[in-house]
Amino acid sequence: MTLTEMKAWLDENGIEYKEETYSYSGEMEEPETEEEIEVQETVEQHQVNEADFTYSPNDDGTFAITGYTGSEINLIFPSTHDDHTVVSIASNAFKSNTALQSAVFPDGLTTIDANAFNGCTSLRHVEFPDSLLSIGKDAFNGCPIEDLVLPAKVQMVYAGAFNNNNKLTSITIPKTLVNGGTIIGSPFRYCSNLKEVIFEEGTTSIAFGLFASVTSLEKAV
Repeated sequence: MTLTEMKAWLDENGIEYKEETYSYSGEMEEPETEEEIEVQETVEQHQVNEADFTYSPNDDGTFAITGYTGSEINLIFPSTHDDHTVVSIASNAFKSNTALQSAVFPDGLTTIDANAFNGCTSLRHVEFPDSLLSIGKDAFNGCPIEDLVLPAKVQMVYAGAFNNNNKLTSITIPKTLVNGGTIIGSPFRYCSNLKEVIFEEGTTSIAFGLFASVTSLEKAV
């Protein structure tokens, strides 16, 4: 069940959706089908209190998320704090959090800094917003993300961003990154099971060393 499908089901059942929590605006019938049960379990997994995150203010009034004190393993990150936009995940914010399994990032987020999720060895699913511009050095190093879709506006990916991932089989890369963006070093080194790379239509160039040490690649389209 995707996040989009989950939101649609919530709307149909009169449930108000918020990024950090869910609140009921009316009575909800008990789930009957397997799909409804799965959605309810997903909702329960993603109930996250904004106050469980820790923050650092930026000079322009925006905030960076610096950590998490709660116990949830599937996180939907808040888009605001004290009515100000969350624009980044700070360096080392979730480093070596081996319990974390999924992360859905909010619209408005522009930067995931170095080592932010380095060593999160259970992190299999991530959803990036279209607003994301930069992914830092070793940000997701060692995370077993299975399918990776980089957002359309991302412009900079640093060395080691997705290194050492033996679960990654497919990547979708936007033309903004390979045509005019910046790739520093190899962000996919030692992804030993990477078999497919999908480039956005209109891609005209590929950075040298983009897939260094990737020996399993079978298809690039």
